[in-house]
Amino acid sequence: ALIILSAYLMLRQVTPLYTATGSLIYQPNIFTLREMQSILRTDPTTEAVMASQAELLHSLHIAQRVAERGNLFDDPAFNAALRAPGLLRRSVLRLRDLFGLEADEPPDEDDETGPPVDRIREQTLTAVRAALRATPVRGSHVIDVSFTAADPLVAAAAVNNAMDVYIKDQYAAKHAAVDRATALLDRQAGDLRKQVASIEESIAAYRSNHRLSRGMHASTDNEAITHLTEDLVKARTELAGANARLDVARGHAGAAALAALAPSVVQLRA
Repeated sequence: ALIILSAYLMLRQVTPLYTATGSLIYQPNIFTLREMQSILRTDPTTEAVMASQAELLHSLHIAQRVAERGNLFDDPAFNAALRAPGLLRRSVLRLRDLFGLEADEPPDEDDETGPPVDRIREQTLTAVRAALRATPVRGSHVIDVSFTAADPLVAAAAVNNAMDVYIKDQYAAKHAAVDRATALLDRQAGDLRKQVASIEESIAAYRSNHRLSRGMHASTDNEAITHLTEDLVKARTELAGANARLDVARGHAGAAALAALAPSVVQLRA
């Protein structure tokens, strides 16, 4: 009976704890892999990658965001400074008062070479991180996340906050990577435009120096020769017509023969 009574009293002193669990799927940057790597390449997500993602979920960064969102700095279950001193602590403080000892430890001297250290905040973050668990499921892309607290609502909210912060951080990292890739491609496109413009200027200068510029239908030399030939044919036609009129004016009968010699008439006959 004494053993049973002692066990009952001990269980009465133990605070019931609740553990909330959640699962999320790790998805790598598939679009970047498809664009910059071969589609036939094997899946880059390995056990080591999943373990590293679980460590990210169990990091102090995630614990800090969970504590800030869930207001756990004001929760005595995680902030030891807000808890009432227990029986042993009160006994020690009473003995110190009786013997004239200092009740509190002397404060640490400020470190002039760095920022001040907030011990209470560090202890709270450590407690939140200890209550947070992230375990990768073997052979999959799934990570199980759990959080243990005395309040089931606090535990559930902490799990949701941890997964939400992790997913948003992943999307922010992917967005930053896409922005960097876009900026790099924009710079490369600008360099290529400058190179194309320089090459086009060089080609135009070469054509101009070697008289290779093209007109509407052919090169400049061919068009000039064509125009001169047309002018010559036109002049010969006018000369033949003038000779025919002169022959008619003189009363001769050779106008038809002279007109027949015109190049235009010869072409029409052919």
